[in-house]
Amino acid sequence: MGNKSTHAETQSRVATIYRLLLNGLRRREIIQYVSENTDWGVSERSVDNYIKQATAEISEINKSEKIAAYGMARRRLDDLYFKSMKINDYKTCLQIQKELNDLEGMKIVKTEFAGNVQFQPVPNDVLTSEDWAEYTRLRRDEIKQRKRELRNEPD
Repeated sequence: MGNKSTHAETQSRVATIYRLLLNGLRRREIIQYVSENTDWGVSERSVDNYIKQATAEISEINKSEKIAAYGMARRRLDDLYFKSMKINDYKTCLQIQKELNDLEGMKIVKTEFAGNVQFQPVPNDVLTSEDWAEYTRLRRDEIKQRKRELRNEPD
């Protein structure tokens, strides 16, 4: 337990812990796995540090996937709206707009208590303001391209 591991060894260990976490192992099971199946010779504290690093990596991937999933959903709805408007299917456009409103966190919930009707906006828990800013930057070029496509379409 006295020797400090190299950066490459640490990264390899974090990758191993990463896979164990993805397979559903908990801290106690990971510590047992490390003590029985590796020659790392590290303390529980070191394993906790590896778990912390692996968890941070997983969180970053989840954030990226969340942004990508949001972008994909938004792009699909934009495309459907465009196609529906092109064929004058306003009913579908309205449904798509409602979905877009939900996605953007503009949904309103109507509640009634003893005859009093109240409207409350539903908070958008999908993206943080930083996520939204990043998504907006990514979408800028797509929007410019879509506008160019619309201008070139015959009437």
